[in-house]
This record gives sequence, C-alpha cells and structure tokens, in this order.
Amino acid sequence: MGWFAFLSPIFEHVAKIGSSYMKRKEVIAEGRIALEQAKATAEAKLQITKLTADIEWEKLMADGSTRSWKDEFWTILLAIPLFLAFIPGAVGWIEDGFNVLAMMPQWYGIAIGAAISAAFGKNIIQYFTNMKK
Repeated sequence: MGWFAFLSPIFEHVAKIGSSYMKRKEVIAEGRIALEQAKATAEAKLQITKLTADIEWEKLMADGSTRSWKDEFWTILLAIPLFLAFIPGAVGWIEDGFNVLAMMPQWYGIAIGAAISAAFGKNIIQYFTNMKK
C-alpha cells in the first residue's frame, strides 16, 4: 500500500493529462466537422445563387426575344446552307463558304455564337468556349 499511496498522485496527474489531451482532440475534431459543414452550406448557397441567376438570365432573354426579330434572322441565315445543299449548282458555294469560315479567328466564332445565343435567349456562350477547348 505504500507504493500505491506514493504512485497515486502520479497516476492521477497522468490521467488528467490524458483526459485533457482527449478533450483537445475532441474539440479539434468538432471544429473540423463544423468547418466542413460550413463549407458545404456555403457551396450549396453558391450553387442556388448561380442557378437562380441562370434562370433569371434565361427568363430575361426569352422576354426580350418576344419583341425582336433576331431569332428569325438567325434561323433563316442558318437554314440557307441547308436549303442550298439541295441545289446542285450551289453545293460548291456552300463548301467554299464553310472552308472560309473554318479559317476564321476564334474570337469571331465566339462573337457569332454569343450573338446567336442572345437572339434565341439561351446562355450557351459557355458551351461554345468549352467546345473550342
């Protein structure tokens, strides 16, 4: 019993150190969990904001196109090669035209894509830029 009485305060001190170490680890783990939850919540809010902005953009463009002839213009312009493809004498012109368009600068193709997407009320500029990559 003599040794136990002598070692008891040492064991108690070691137990306190171990207990405080475990509490510190628990607090750190809880902090990490809270941080991950906060990140997930912020990311979800960001995605909701982005989707809401995209929907508003689509609605704005669709509303604007009701008073405009741009979509009809681009539809007709894009359909011309389709119709001319059935006229034997025009096939060479179509091929030559597309060969010239294939050599256009990237910025011009993106600008045309932006004009067409704006006319149809679609936000597909990102689609065109991703397609070029």
